[in-house]
Amino acid sequence: EIVLDKGQDAGLAIDAPVLGVLEGREALIGRIVEVSARVSKVMLLQDPLSEVAATVLGPNGEDGVVEGTNSHDLLLKFLDRGSQVKLGDQVVTSGLGKSFPAGISIGWVQSLEPDPRQLFLQARLHAAAQSNQIRLVLVLVPSSENGKPR
Repeated sequence: EIVLDKGQDAGLAIDAPVLGVLEGREALIGRIVEVSARVSKVMLLQDPLSEVAATVLGPNGEDGVVEGTNSHDLLLKFLDRGSQVKLGDQVVTSGLGKSFPAGISIGWVQSLEPDPRQLFLQARLHAAAQSNQIRLVLVLVPSSENGKPR
């Protein structure tokens, strides 16, 4: 987890997406799980309790759920066994569940394997932003006009 020096007074709220900025790229690193007037706590994507609805970019646009692994890698779970996902494919937020807008970079596929129960495929992802390298974060907060992130 990381702690931010901004809270409710700055418009932050629980479940707000947090993006890291590294070398001019923005990527999802987590979401706010606790907030007070001036401080917020962020659960990182690498946390095993973290789950994000995701889509693999490409012609098939396959959906799954990205989960943390307590390491720098992430797992994209629940891919169809006949999946056309390839090594190097980019994975982004799908927008399902309404916590995260669609299209935020999460990472790239680095390996594919059957899940432990052999029902689905799962992909190991290289995270687009390594949380230990982040020095600047952005928090997406809803605008007051339409409730969508600004």
